[in-house]
Amino acid sequence: MRPHEPHSLPLLPAWQWFAPTLAAIIVCLPAWNGELIWDDHGLYLTANPLMRAADGPWRFWFTTECVDYYPLTYTLLWLQWQVVGAAPWLYHATNFLLHGIATGLVVCLLHRLRVPRPWLVGLFFAVHPLQVETVAWISQQKTLLATVCGYAALIAFDRYRTTGRWPLLAGAAALYALSLAAKPVFITLPPILFVWTALTATGNHLSQSENQLASRSWSRAAAITAPFFAIALVFGLVGIPFQLKGFEPDARGHDTVSRLASLGWTAWFYVWKTWWPCEPCFVYPRWRIDGWNPLHWLPNAGVLAVALLLAAWRGRLGIRPLVCWGLYVVTMLPALGIVDVGFWQFSYVADHYVYQSLPPLLVLAADLVRDLVTFARRQASVSLAGKSAGLAVAVAAAALLAAVSWQRAAVYRTEASLWLDTLAKNSAAEIAWYQLAVADAAAGRLAQAEERYLRAAALAPRVARTWVRLGETRRGLGKWAAAREAYTQALELDERPSRDRLTAAVGSAIAALATGDPAAALDLLAGDVAPHLDTVSLTPADRASLTARAAAYRRAALLAQGDTGAAAACDASLARYLQRNPIAREQAARASDEARQPTAAAVIWATLAAEDPAFLANLAASLMAAGQTDAAVDAFLEAARRFPDDPGMLANAARALALAGRETEAVPLFEQALERGRAQGIDPTTLARWAEERARAAAVLGKTAP
Repeated sequence: MRPHEPHSLPLLPAWQWFAPTLAAIIVCLPAWNGELIWDDHGLYLTANPLMRAADGPWRFWFTTECVDYYPLTYTLLWLQWQVVGAAPWLYHATNFLLHGIATGLVVCLLHRLRVPRPWLVGLFFAVHPLQVETVAWISQQKTLLATVCGYAALIAFDRYRTTGRWPLLAGAAALYALSLAAKPVFITLPPILFVWTALTATGNHLSQSENQLASRSWSRAAAITAPFFAIALVFGLVGIPFQLKGFEPDARGHDTVSRLASLGWTAWFYVWKTWWPCEPCFVYPRWRIDGWNPLHWLPNAGVLAVALLLAAWRGRLGIRPLVCWGLYVVTMLPALGIVDVGFWQFSYVADHYVYQSLPPLLVLAADLVRDLVTFARRQASVSLAGKSAGLAVAVAAAALLAAVSWQRAAVYRTEASLWLDTLAKNSAAEIAWYQLAVADAAAGRLAQAEERYLRAAALAPRVARTWVRLGETRRGLGKWAAAREAYTQALELDERPSRDRLTAAVGSAIAALATGDPAAALDLLAGDVAPHLDTVSLTPADRASLTARAAAYRRAALLAQGDTGAAAACDASLARYLQRNPIAREQAARASDEARQPTAAAVIWATLAAEDPAFLANLAASLMAAGQTDAAVDAFLEAARRFPDDPGMLANAARALALAGRETEAVPLFEQALERGRAQGIDPTTLARWAEERARAAAVLGKTAP
């Protein structure tokens, strides 16, 4: 704990920081170029409009538009987005590099603090399975960046402590501010710096009286660390309101007493996972903690008991184990459950929360193992010549952890593999069922998506977003009555104006219309949609989509009630809106088809097809539904001509010709579709359906299908 002079610090051999740094980069390579996962889409990259904004960095730092106040992280992500967009490789490369830098800084800091074999601790830090989530998940670039800046700040502070050069203190404060601007993982660092400064200052004034010594030491420590406290206060006051955005208050579901009781549970969980890092899980099961049960306070008592034991044994073990335990507990405080964060909705713990606090645990573990081995040797009167064997065992253990981490990193290659792995270890993870359902719906596997949304809803029936998505999926399946039930459930759960509530209200309107209740559809559109379309925070694409859908559904509902005048006015209003907002045209056309207004849909599809021939098939389908068979056939044939290598286009054109009674032209097109479909690996079910349709067309001509 006493200060050391710069000249007394031996030079750290290059290999001692380079080897762990290299291991840190290599161990997670299976996640290289892995897919964007969860928050990578919804919060940080693809769904974040500021990534595409030229003034994004300014708005990250000086507005409240983002979900979290992590301006340095968002700025770094924005720079990467300008280079590669949504391509994941650069984000992963940045994460790997930051993990390597953090590892090198850990080794250098431990070397400055005279920790034995800092390279070995750094190696365990680099390859420990607890680190994989932070490195392999792009969203945790915030944790990596914050840790790099935080450890750089500690090194600068230690250099100031040993040299007294004020520029180093200013640099440490600046780095600390950048760390909190990346993510406030080190927000509890100032008290550590304060105690560290006061205790080390004591060693410089041994000639003074005890009272003068204590007074000057603590006063000097307060003056030196005051900027750090101020920085932490500012970021704390700014950051906490951000954390409360986007999810229900009291995300943990605990009363105050149970919340306090849970702190020890969380602290011991990471200690256990440090020693036994088996079965890592992306979303661990949530514990059932009752703060009014005295037994549930035992983990808290255990945290305090360890501190007291290490303090009592400091004469035998030295001061470092006690310091490490204190550092671990204090740096982990923000993640133990004192302040709500969104992730508490799913689990009270996650591997990425311990990233910055792992070094103290590793040093403590190394000290305890070394002391136990020394004690055993003394008791057995064994020679101390086996140090090299102990070192070999430690390196072998690190290699084993690296192998586990390598396998774990491979799970992050795809989002589906990560969620399936989560369910294999925690089948009650509602968010895993939900995210798998989202992926299924995006891939067109609507029946499977419906099943998984139902599983998610059964596990968390009061989560509105699940019911909204379930309603959207059932809408896609044409299950209108069931869709209406899901939308209604979402509206009852989410009473505040929001994107989900608007989506549910618009969806419920078309479901009501499809089930023969146009009056209910109009009530929903007038009461739950119209007043909030311009007030709820939405992306331009979402606002345009919901506005166009609502207008198309309203027109259809008015026509269903026989109010042709109001319907015509609504149609004219929608046309003007689409002229001003062309981004909404496709959704308006689909909504018109959905509302059984194919003629109105065909008008919009024709406008879109004039700009992009890919919409010719949509135009043709609407024309066919409107009874304009000849025009539909012409559109299908034009689509097949424009896309001769697309077997689906050929099959659509053939089907239209058959419906129009032109089987002579239909049969050759079916044969072309089948030939191209087999060559391109179209699924057998689709090919079989085309073959049946070809056979029917051929039968009409009096031919026998092969």
